[in-house]
Amino acid sequence: MSITLDQQRARPRYVKVAVNSGRPTYLTFSYSVPADRAITPGEVVHVPFGKQTFQGIVVEGPFDTPGYDPEAVRPLEPPVEGAPRVSAERMALAAWLQRYYLAPPWEAHALFLPPGAWERPRTEYARGDGAAVALSERQQAVYDALDAEPCDADKLRERVGERIPARSFEAALSLLVRRGLAKRHYSLDRPRGHARIVEVVRLLVTPARAREFADAIEGRRTSRRGRAVRFVQEHGLTPFEAVARAARGAPAVETLIEDGILAREGEAVRLAIGPEEVPRLLRRLSRGAVEEAAAATLELLAKRAEAREEPMLPLRGLAAEAGREARAGVDRLVESGLVEVRQVLDRRDPLATLDVIVRPSVELVAEQRDAATAIRAGIDAFDGAGFLLNGVTGSGKTEVYLDALRHTVARGRRGIVLVPEISLTPQTVRRFAERFPGKVGVLHSGLSLGEAYDEWQAIASGAYDVVIGSRSAIFAPQPDLGLIVIDEFHEWTYKQHDPAPRYDARTVAVELARRSGAALVLGSATPDAERWLAAEEGRLIRLDLPRRMRPAADPDGHLRLWPQATLPEVEIVDMRGSTHLFSPKLAEALGEVLDREEQAVLFLNRRGLAAYLLCPKGHSPVCSSCDIAMSLHEGGRLICHTCGRSRSAPPKCAESGCGLALRPVRAGTQRVEEEVRRHYPTARVVRWDRDRARTLEQHEAVLQEFIRQGDVLVGTQMVAKGLDLPLVTLVGVVLADYTLREADFRSRERTYQMLVQVAGRAGRAERDGRVIVQTLQPEHPAILAAAQYRGDEFFEEELAWRHEHGHPPFRRLVRLLFAHANATYAIEEAARFAEELRTLAAGRPGVEVLGPLAPGVARVRGRYRWSVLVRSADDPTDLLSDLDTLPPGWAIDVDPLTLD
Repeated sequence: MSITLDQQRARPRYVKVAVNSGRPTYLTFSYSVPADRAITPGEVVHVPFGKQTFQGIVVEGPFDTPGYDPEAVRPLEPPVEGAPRVSAERMALAAWLQRYYLAPPWEAHALFLPPGAWERPRTEYARGDGAAVALSERQQAVYDALDAEPCDADKLRERVGERIPARSFEAALSLLVRRGLAKRHYSLDRPRGHARIVEVVRLLVTPARAREFADAIEGRRTSRRGRAVRFVQEHGLTPFEAVARAARGAPAVETLIEDGILAREGEAVRLAIGPEEVPRLLRRLSRGAVEEAAAATLELLAKRAEAREEPMLPLRGLAAEAGREARAGVDRLVESGLVEVRQVLDRRDPLATLDVIVRPSVELVAEQRDAATAIRAGIDAFDGAGFLLNGVTGSGKTEVYLDALRHTVARGRRGIVLVPEISLTPQTVRRFAERFPGKVGVLHSGLSLGEAYDEWQAIASGAYDVVIGSRSAIFAPQPDLGLIVIDEFHEWTYKQHDPAPRYDARTVAVELARRSGAALVLGSATPDAERWLAAEEGRLIRLDLPRRMRPAADPDGHLRLWPQATLPEVEIVDMRGSTHLFSPKLAEALGEVLDREEQAVLFLNRRGLAAYLLCPKGHSPVCSSCDIAMSLHEGGRLICHTCGRSRSAPPKCAESGCGLALRPVRAGTQRVEEEVRRHYPTARVVRWDRDRARTLEQHEAVLQEFIRQGDVLVGTQMVAKGLDLPLVTLVGVVLADYTLREADFRSRERTYQMLVQVAGRAGRAERDGRVIVQTLQPEHPAILAAAQYRGDEFFEEELAWRHEHGHPPFRRLVRLLFAHANATYAIEEAARFAEELRTLAAGRPGVEVLGPLAPGVARVRGRYRWSVLVRSADDPTDLLSDLDTLPPGWAIDVDPLTLD
């Protein structure tokens, strides 16, 4: 029996929806679809959820069956007008991200929506129909604050004032709801991200016609100055007193004389302008505020047209230029057919004030040219090839990126460029905008919501050749993607820590390249161990830039960039036994730089908050199981953040033949700044850390302050990133040992990377650079490798150590973090869940469950924290993938970069 098309349409259909319920859930929910409604995955919808209506996104369907009792399935709400849709390709990437990072479905898919697209549930309260009897004083106060018009709890609390404590207010309101004296009303907030529409007035005639009409505008006003001009026009040379009587006031005549319209001759007054100018003047003097505003508006629009600008002005603010009655004046002009009022999109452009000088492409030389040739071939192949561009600091990696993007654009495709910090965005944007003027978009957390929304929409429309941003820009809706560049890819800031999903932009980029065919370029002077191994195993194509590019003079005297084999000289200073923050060598070198009117950078190699113990010989207590330095916690306990072992802090060093006293070590940028001022009181010191700079504008202000007028820059990780500071000839690492003491298996790698990166800030222009590294462990492999630029040897030794101890990249980690305000409950719940996971892991060979472990920061915002690690040579997420939901308070971090 055949089924007709109408019968097919009448059959019920079902979709699965990821619901924005406000609480993380790993489930999707089935809803029925009206027969006459077309629907596809990626559509944002409204769905009933309990008593409320929530936002969601269709992730699967439509199907013929819901997977359970159809009678229990509720229908979708009516379509959402103007709702965004996610493309099929991006939905597939979102589904992969959800599986890989064990992310809640809504959170994974929401990454691909425009900024501000979330619609948050709103609960409001109104007075109910029940009888208000037997209420306490506080309950009565809340009841009296209710009325028939619903309002949210915050407004209700404002009405009550400070008479009722917060907890009592919540209890009273809940009781009123239970007794029917208050009713809940549910709704969804409007999305905060939306286009900004403004009204503009636009000229419809030529500038000459506009001015002609403006001159002819006449009002009905009879002004005193108009009476005076007419009287003198009719009577000629006339006594001042007679003109003043006709004008009904001498001040009007005085004003006309001051303006050069009338002139005195003794006691008489005459016209100072030609007779042909009088009619035009009388028309102007007859105008009221509306006529004057209309004439001024026409003049403004005519000027814009003559300057070859769009003859258009925003209505908002026009009164400041044309007069207080600008709106009424525009209405008159619309009636006359001279202008029109229309609504236009007012785009919030974050680069509107960026002035750049357009520069031509530069000629690549030596290794740059070879690397660019290989990347171009990968772009043409369009098979998702990945390249590791391993270039020393100052080797011209950015020029290789620019060449790759130029080739991509020539092939009709576009690119995405990621930078690790928003503080680096202005420098990168300027470099790319000089080569691709008007074709560079930005996406990062420093934008306002309106700017981010407009940039996202412009990107989706194909307005830009390249999008530059921090880690979230990997989700930019760039069409025709042909190239992904991740600069300084070793930086840990490419990993999202909070909130979920805790993705790594580098891992997402690999998957995006594989799915889209785009070439992926990972650039750094200090690759991380995971990507170094990937290149060794052939999963990435390694391209080396072993020499710096520095200006050199041609025979004709022109400066060009040429490869130079020399890198900044690195001197290691042994600080064991020293009681001073600066060694004599560093203090002397700093003075020499100041005398030469050059610049210096002082770097404090510190990332976290945890302290460690140290003896005068540089020894620090390490974990007997992990060979990792133990962190000092409150109460004098030493704890390993990798395996959880702990012990009391010993008073003396246990190293063979040492026995010296151990002391906690901490230092900050303010202390370093004070030390510089003590040695050189007149030095202009600029401090760059999280206390001084958090926003993009603050980062840029600090950087410009140093470039323009600073002598010494003191900072933490920010100064080790890809900054180009041509006047810096000295880099001093105040104490290289901090990251070595982090209770983390990546501490050696981070130390090596930071030292090489900060050394790269010295000697980037014509002048040679010098680097002084102060350390309590001058023989440590990471410090020696950084000082001697022996990256390959370092990673060979590092990977052998990680393989021996079962650390990534040879085994993968999943970190589960629990936080609660009650300390006892926190440890009990962490122990319970760890035991539950051990039970699940019992039948899975090679899967380890470690913990509960105390993080380096054991309490954050009043909540006590405990973590559990799942470690496996295969996929540790398999152990957790069967969970429908995590117990409340738990968070999942797949492939964590830090255990603190």
